[in-house]
Amino acid sequence: MPRLLIWCFRVAGILLATVVGLALILLLALTSSRATLEGNTRIASLGGDVVVDRDDHGVPTIQAGTQADAIRALGFLHGQERFFQMDLLRRTGAGDLAELFGPAVLEMDLLARRHDVRGHRMAAMASLDATERSLLDAYTEGVNAGLDALRVRPPEYLLLRRKPQPWHPEDSLAVMAAMAFALQDPDGVQESMLGVMHRTLSPAAFAFFAPRGTEWDAALDGSEFPAPPIPTPEEFTAPDPPPGPMASAVGMPGRNEELPGSNGWAIGGSRTSHGGALVADDMHLDLRMPNYWYRAVIRWNGEAGRPGQLAGVTLPGMPYLVTGSNGEVAWAFTNAQVDETDVIELETDPARPGRYRTPSGWKEFTVRTEEIPIAGGSPRRIAFTNTIWGPVVDPGIRDGRTRVSRWVYEEPEAWRIRYSPLLRATNVAEALTLAPRNPIPVQNFVAGDRSGNIGWTLMGPLPRRVGWDGRLPSTWSDGTRRWAGLKSVPDYPRVFNPSEGLIWTANQRVDGGPAYVDAGDGFPDSGARARQIRDGLRSLTKATPADLLAIQLDDRGVFLDRWHHLLLKALEHPTGTNGAAFAAARPRVEAWGGRALPGSVGFRMVSGFREHVQRRVAEPVVLRCRTQCPEFFIPGGQFEQPLWTLVQERPAHLLNRRYPSWEALLEDAAAATVDAGLQHPGGLAAFTWGDRQRFQMKHPLSLAVPALGRWLDLPAEELPGAPSAMPRIQGRGFGASERFSVGPGWEADGLFQMPGGQSGHFLSPYYRLGHEDWALGRPKPFLAGASQNRLVLSPR
Repeated sequence: MPRLLIWCFRVAGILLATVVGLALILLLALTSSRATLEGNTRIASLGGDVVVDRDDHGVPTIQAGTQADAIRALGFLHGQERFFQMDLLRRTGAGDLAELFGPAVLEMDLLARRHDVRGHRMAAMASLDATERSLLDAYTEGVNAGLDALRVRPPEYLLLRRKPQPWHPEDSLAVMAAMAFALQDPDGVQESMLGVMHRTLSPAAFAFFAPRGTEWDAALDGSEFPAPPIPTPEEFTAPDPPPGPMASAVGMPGRNEELPGSNGWAIGGSRTSHGGALVADDMHLDLRMPNYWYRAVIRWNGEAGRPGQLAGVTLPGMPYLVTGSNGEVAWAFTNAQVDETDVIELETDPARPGRYRTPSGWKEFTVRTEEIPIAGGSPRRIAFTNTIWGPVVDPGIRDGRTRVSRWVYEEPEAWRIRYSPLLRATNVAEALTLAPRNPIPVQNFVAGDRSGNIGWTLMGPLPRRVGWDGRLPSTWSDGTRRWAGLKSVPDYPRVFNPSEGLIWTANQRVDGGPAYVDAGDGFPDSGARARQIRDGLRSLTKATPADLLAIQLDDRGVFLDRWHHLLLKALEHPTGTNGAAFAAARPRVEAWGGRALPGSVGFRMVSGFREHVQRRVAEPVVLRCRTQCPEFFIPGGQFEQPLWTLVQERPAHLLNRRYPSWEALLEDAAAATVDAGLQHPGGLAAFTWGDRQRFQMKHPLSLAVPALGRWLDLPAEELPGAPSAMPRIQGRGFGASERFSVGPGWEADGLFQMPGGQSGHFLSPYYRLGHEDWALGRPKPFLAGASQNRLVLSPR
């Protein structure tokens, strides 16, 4: 027995030593894959030494002799600290995600392959301007040098047991495509749903249920659309609902009210404390670890003795500053919500299947077959059917028609990069001329300069439509409706130094002028958020960056005020068994506070009540349209207009037939809201806004392997803000991807916040650092701080 015991102890010791040894080896490998922060590293392609100083949050200040060397250094840092993120973006854009993650992400690959991003980007590379090509090459050299300088490959590749592939210049165009997929609708799904409404409803019902604007509109020129009248019983009557659960969907499925958007505005010098312009920006995106953006201050000696400086956020995978300041001009982006995609309904040949009509006669469909590698399985060969206008798409409409998507990136000119001149702009007038010529997904470009000028235009490729406005699907077979290439710079709308000294954008309809209207309806936001921002800006006279940050953090639910009053009225006169429950809920609703604060029960109930009412009111329209399209949803963000009109006017013929009266509908919506609170495991007191909106930034790998979340994810937290209709946008995994307010020339006084941290390596001290400042709204400097680590990059 003693010998057996001794033997067991020896075996256990050996096993323990083996486990400890393997753990130490793994830890050594993981720590060896962190970025180099100090010392001297050689890069063959550098023209001279580049100094990289990191501050206490890991934010680098790059000092180089030339712009090309500065971009090489930026690429080096991206390659060292964010390569896995870059790899995911290029794979998303090119359709190669399944090669890394398997069949679960195949649908995402099909989108990119359907639109032939690979073919378009390679064609674009052949026609690139020499200056832009040289910067892409310099960036690529830096990225690969940074990746090669890691002693061990990034930890994600260790876990996936894969080797990272080198970066190529064309990969940056795939990153651009990935952002376009996130911000646009390449398949025209929303336009297809609008077409279903147009075909199914009477003209009056279509105008009412799919309005072009709402009473919340906050265009810069004050333009508004008149409210369409309520359709008569002959024009629309609510159908009888089928038995079973309620069928209702408003907005893109899976998105709820969390739409990719942003807030961006500028204040002219007449309204600021220093006489120069102020620009603020917070771009709203799905948030994951690491964050989309990588902060940087980039300096080089410049030409003719004029040093260059860029400060703000960069996108790993791209060699440019995205938003920020160059010392003369600062700029912000918000998604423009204009129309970059048209849906074409083909006329097919009944006598000869496989042909479709074009202005030059019948043509055969072409088929492009691609092989998609899939991790853990055999490659899939997928056939994509194409036309002269674009790929065949299937929005789920069962009417026998074949539909084609014409996306703006089907135009070769849309891929041509001309970003460098914009980064050198010295005033707003120059920037407004340069901005439209760039290939990014169309953005509201808001800018201000150190002399106090401000301006707005659209930035990104826009189609030149001929024959119609592009709002609805149509046929192009006879040539009367078509695209005539892309718009030229003079065709873009612009505003320069408005008399009010203010420009505000928040994904709303920005302008009512013909140039903006001609850009098309891309399903803008209702305007409630923009109006709240506008009203806050109008109160400022000697504005500072801190004043702008306060507007960015505004969590007042102005949009929901009237819904608060409506809920209180619904709780006043309960019927049946609702009395006790309504009495318990009423004090919570009365004390809602009007702000989206984590501890508010009332705010959650008001917000939930509106959602329940919307679902019940929208069901008759959804039912009618689902006779044509089983996957139908009401597109866009304008449904508040018919929704509020109906709950105020209460026409009997538009009442959901599940209810005997509008009062019964509202009481049922209130009861559903209150019941959800009473059934909460913690009771009504725990039914808080923060409990519903608990936010967490997750790493892509932890979504597939939740056990990794302990190391890769940030802790869940309850934050102020709401997914829509207020400046402080905050959802469960969605929100402001950065916040800054800055005056060009006064960057040292600017403020900045960003969720997550600088590094993409979970063992880096900079993986999480800075996130708490963003979560709590604490102002931090726009520029990088004093140097804590110095890295010198030298020519080999």
